[in-house]
Amino acid sequence: MIQGAPCEPRESTTESRSNVNPASQSPMSKILVIPKVQETKKNKAKHTPLPKAVTGAKFREILEQKRLDKEAEEKAKMERQADRERKRKEREEAKEKKKAEQDEKRREKINVAREKKRKRLEMRARILQAIEDSSDDEGIKVADCYACERLYDVYIECTMCYRRFHMECVEDDYLDDVPFECKYC
Repeated sequence: MIQGAPCEPRESTTESRSNVNPASQSPMSKILVIPKVQETKKNKAKHTPLPKAVTGAKFREILEQKRLDKEAEEKAKMERQADRERKRKEREEAKEKKKAEQDEKRREKINVAREKKRKRLEMRARILQAIEDSSDDEGIKVADCYACERLYDVYIECTMCYRRFHMECVEDDYLDDVPFECKYC
């Protein structure tokens, strides 16, 4: 390209000329594109125009209205704050109540388990006592266990089928019943 020779505008520069200010046409505008500054919209604050005389009744009314609006705004703010505080307290109370209920349920489960264990131990003690009392009256009886087929001197007999078991072969679940029934019945 020869220096100083006019150059043909490219398509890309002609497309971008829509944003170019037409008053700024210069020889360099064919090469450089200067964008047009767009004006931004300014946010106008709510403003009531005051009368020119600051001593008039209209001015005093406007000032009184501003004061009342500000007081109403402060009152609404305090009400919202009190409402938030009340809701927060309600949430905390509900949370504490729920936790107390869960603790109570947990304690109840523990108490039920303890009571069940206590009843089982009492039943086992009664059965053992009954076995010892019956063996003392009749002398020592030797019986073979239906489960392991070995001889034992202390045993328990099923009330339905009259099979005999020693205490180690009987599961705790079956010992809970007062009239003993074996797992085969």
